[in-house]
Amino acid sequence: ADKWVNYGLIPYVDIWDRKPIGVFAIFAAAVAFFKNGILGYQIIATLFVIVTCGVVFRIARQFSDGWVPLFAAMIYALGIMLWEGQGAQTPVFYNLFVAAAAAILFEGVVVGPAERRKVATSLLSASLLFGLSLQLKYTAVIEAAALSLYVLYILYKQHLFKIHEFAALAIAMMFCGLVPTMAVGAIYAIIGHWPEFFDANFISIFEKHTWNLDAMEYLSRFRNTTLFGIVFIPLAAHGLWRVVFNRDLGSRGAVLRGVAIWLLAA
Repeated sequence: ADKWVNYGLIPYVDIWDRKPIGVFAIFAAAVAFFKNGILGYQIIATLFVIVTCGVVFRIARQFSDGWVPLFAAMIYALGIMLWEGQGAQTPVFYNLFVAAAAAILFEGVVVGPAERRKVATSLLSASLLFGLSLQLKYTAVIEAAALSLYVLYILYKQHLFKIHEFAALAIAMMFCGLVPTMAVGAIYAIIGHWPEFFDANFISIFEKHTWNLDAMEYLSRFRNTTLFGIVFIPLAAHGLWRVVFNRDLGSRGAVLRGVAIWLLAA
C-alpha cells in the first residue's frame, strides 16, 4: 500500500472529492488494515452488507413471521450486487446506519412501550445514526427526514408529550442528526480550511454537470433497474394493498406503513 498511498494529505484541501469524510475514513481503514487496499475495501463492504442484512431481517420480523424476514434480507444482498454494489457504492455503507436507525424507531417508538424516556432515547439514538449516514452521503437526509417525520406523526397522535416537549424533542433530533457533520466542519474550521470543506461538501454538487450521458446510457440504466423491479412487483403490490386497505394489522400495520414511506423516500 505504501507504494501508491500519499500519507498526510488533507481531504478537500490536497485531494478533492465531494463525498463526505466518512467515505475517506472507510477507505483509509481498508489501506491501513489490509495489505491490498482494493481487496480491503471490498471486505469491509461485505461486512457492512452482512450486518445490514441482519438489520433488514430484524425489521421484517416486526410485521411478518416465517420465511419472509429471511427472504427480505436475501433480496437486499441480491439488490446490492445487481446495482453495482460490488464497487462499494456509498449506499453499501450508509444503508446500515439508516436501517439501524429505522429498526430503533420501529421497535422503540412504533411498537415499543409508551415510556417517555425510552421513546426519547430511541429518537435521539436514531437521529445520531442518521447523522452518521450523512457523513457517507448527504442524500441520505431524504430517508432520515421521511422516517423521522413519520415517527413524530405517530408520537403526536399518541399525545405522549406535551406540545412544548414535542417541539423540543423534534429540535433535539435535528441537532443530533447534524452533530457528526458539524463536528467535521468544526475541525476544518479549526485548521483553517473551512472554505474548502464547505465548497466541496455543499456547493460543488450544484455545479456538477449530470446531463452529459447519451440516450443509450440512460436506457441501459433504466432497463437494469426495471428488470430487477418487475420480478418483485406482485410482492410489492400485495404489500401496498396491506398498507392501504387492511386496517386490522395493529402495530404491524404501523411498521408496514413506515417501511412503505421509507421505500418511497429511498
